[in-house]
Amino acid sequence: IQERQTNGLELLKNIILRTQSYYTMNNKFIFLCPGAYTIRKRMVSKNKRLGLFCYHIVPVAFLYMLSHVYSICSLVEFVMLVVAFYAQYEIGYIYNDTETIKKEKNPSKRLDSMEMNFYNKYRCQIYIVHFLTFICVLSGLSWISDEREFLLFSAISMIVEIVIFYVYNNVRGRISLLVFFFLELFKYIPFLNLFDTESAMQILIVTAMIYAIPNTIERLSFKRYGILFMQRLLPSEKSYLMFRIAFYLVVCLCMAMFKQFLIYIPLFLFLLVFRGMAFLKAKREK
Repeated sequence: IQERQTNGLELLKNIILRTQSYYTMNNKFIFLCPGAYTIRKRMVSKNKRLGLFCYHIVPVAFLYMLSHVYSICSLVEFVMLVVAFYAQYEIGYIYNDTETIKKEKNPSKRLDSMEMNFYNKYRCQIYIVHFLTFICVLSGLSWISDEREFLLFSAISMIVEIVIFYVYNNVRGRISLLVFFFLELFKYIPFLNLFDTESAMQILIVTAMIYAIPNTIERLSFKRYGILFMQRLLPSEKSYLMFRIAFYLVVCLCMAMFKQFLIYIPLFLFLLVFRGMAFLKAKREK
């Protein structure tokens, strides 16, 4: 009997050790691999992941390729730029979900106790790995690309983005709406070629209309900001979908009136179709 108890304890011990090993490996992947934290902790549903792809990856790819000759090399450079972006951007996500929540009354808890323990134990290493990944990827890009000016601009834009994220994590009230607008806008700016002064403002306007402007307008209706007019105008998730459809439709119609904006219409038609399909899906589910 004693031998069986000993074997049972050994088995239980092995199970616990294996479970701990699994969680450690899983946490290393989530906290250290660029993009993993975004997908596993922020974009937790299929709809959110599809939204990330349609609202960020597709638009930045479209805008990036407008100023680059399509080739395998340019595609590799774009992918590396995306990796560098998420390596630094996830610093803001992680800080928000671990440090900022300590200051909030009703925080959104995205991490369980084991993940928080892992973060508290390896806090410095997590941030260092993300920063070093950011530096190494951009260094690799500078080695294979001749566009040093563009890469320097992208690097500076990404650093500005993480500074904005830090400010956003530490401000509350309506002023955070303005910070949020620039936080969303700078998700796209590192991928833009703004050195052509004649079209720089045009590109910025188009970029703001992809996500920063409509999303900021939607946030105006959040109860915590106390803007009653916007709460009545956009009272539900369904109204958000209808607003996006109307917004992108108006943008497409306005762009059709100006020759210099015609090149951007396919992107906004894509976003219009995406929101239209989301609306129809939500309607069917109800």
